[in-house]
Amino acid sequence: MRTIFFVRLALIAAFALVTAGAYAQLPGIGLKGIAGKPAPVAKEGAQESDSTAALRTSLAQVQAELARVDASPNQALNAPADTPAGQILLRQTLLAGLVRNYQQHLDDIAALEKLRERRDTVEERLARWRLDESSGAFSMLDVEALRREVQLKLRQIETIAARLDSVDVQIEGARNIANRADQQARRLLERIERRDAQAARLVWERDLQLLRARAATVAVDSLTH
Repeated sequence: MRTIFFVRLALIAAFALVTAGAYAQLPGIGLKGIAGKPAPVAKEGAQESDSTAALRTSLAQVQAELARVDASPNQALNAPADTPAGQILLRQTLLAGLVRNYQQHLDDIAALEKLRERRDTVEERLARWRLDESSGAFSMLDVEALRREVQLKLRQIETIAARLDSVDVQIEGARNIANRADQQARRLLERIERRDAQAARLVWERDLQLLRARAATVAVDSLTH
């Protein structure tokens, strides 16, 4: 199943690419009364959605957590004394991955909004378009240039669509990682609740598995929303 976010992004980008290319190539087309009109922009002070605000909050929290880990001796914040170096590094890697995915998700949302604004501008221009009769007839060279431009944009759209297949594979892999990490975390919790002699070690390992599951889940969310 293709991801919802990238399908929306590809379709909106496709519309903007093709229509913008057409406008750039066609001579003799006038947009009476709106020449030089700037593209619509979001109102100053407009409130972002709750989901976007929540993403920003989560990003800030993870950045702060990663900063605390990096600032601790040997980056071993709250880790048991005998914690393997590989687990210390894994925690840093997972936190850094969370930061990247949250930031990428926010960047994608911003890019999608800009494409929507561009599409809305083109749709407005199309709705108000009429032929400028003062210009000469189209030449065959003009028509051929437009045809090449449209074909180029359509090939770009096909490239975007092909990339969606690899995204599906990434999503499936991330979901499997999240499921395995959740299962491992539950098993560790059962041992902790039985007051296992290695409780401190088990709590650390459980937290690491929960972090692994969170990182995978956020990666999926960034590709599907």
